[in-house]
Amino acid sequence: MLKVGPTVGSFDKQALKTELTQLKDAITSLRIQNDGFRVENVNLKRLYQELSTSNSHSRDVLTGKVTALTAENAKLKSELLSKIHSEPIVPEYHTNPRSPQHSKVDNLELKARRIKDANKS
Repeated sequence: MLKVGPTVGSFDKQALKTELTQLKDAITSLRIQNDGFRVENVNLKRLYQELSTSNSHSRDVLTGKVTALTAENAKLKSELLSKIHSEPIVPEYHTNPRSPQHSKVDNLELKARRIKDANKS
């Protein structure tokens, strides 16, 4: 007896081969995608390391600048305080606004105001 058409078993076998081929293709596609992710991950790690290094450097530079400015500020404040304590206090006279003595008082008041403003900063 010669069978002319395919048997039920051969249909199942062909369907399984087709499904196996599709699964192999899907695995190959996923491997290619995974390789791309690996490359991207390496690049992201490198970029993160560069950013971290740059951030550390920036923080170190800023800390140095802040320290230098703080020291300069302390120096200027001490100089200002020594000037304040070394200058004699001149009493304010109530005189004619047009007299030379009055302009000296105005100048002293202006200096005192400037010193107070500088202390506030």
